[in-house]
Amino acid sequence: MRIMNVALMGMTLTLYSCNAGAEDWYTDTDVETLNGPLLLQTDDTSPLYNTRLLYGKNLIREYGEVNAEVAKAFPEHKALVALIMLPSGGSGCPAMFELIDMTLTPVYVSPQFGSCSDIPIFEYTKKRLRMSFPTFTNEERIYIYNVGSKKLLDNSSGPEKTLGDDAKE
Repeated sequence: MRIMNVALMGMTLTLYSCNAGAEDWYTDTDVETLNGPLLLQTDDTSPLYNTRLLYGKNLIREYGEVNAEVAKAFPEHKALVALIMLPSGGSGCPAMFELIDMTLTPVYVSPQFGSCSDIPIFEYTKKRLRMSFPTFTNEERIYIYNVGSKKLLDNSSGPEKTLGDDAKE
């Protein structure tokens, strides 16, 4: 990233030159998995966040101007799945989430889910992840994921349903 300060009529302007090469990305998060690192990287060539997710050397997802972060990985050592938090920057809907399952080839990326809460409760047992999100109506929104299933279940109310038949791989 090249920054240049220019004085113009008594004011100083800061100009940013954004040529995003490989050297402009830095790693925010490095999660150890069974088959190599899960990397969340940020491009520092712009005042806006540009985030990308890599598994090993493979690009999984680009998030554009979102400051994505790894909320949690399960199990904690040699992770199989990770939850990516996508903060909105606002108070009306602070965050949504995506689930990454690294046991599958290609890696499974769930559709975005959540209740807009950035304070979910996670329970991971025997390759089963239960995620409980508070809602504005003091209920909870529950999602269930069984590692390797490619099915994120919305188990909140009514019959259980699978999220995102259009899920990305």
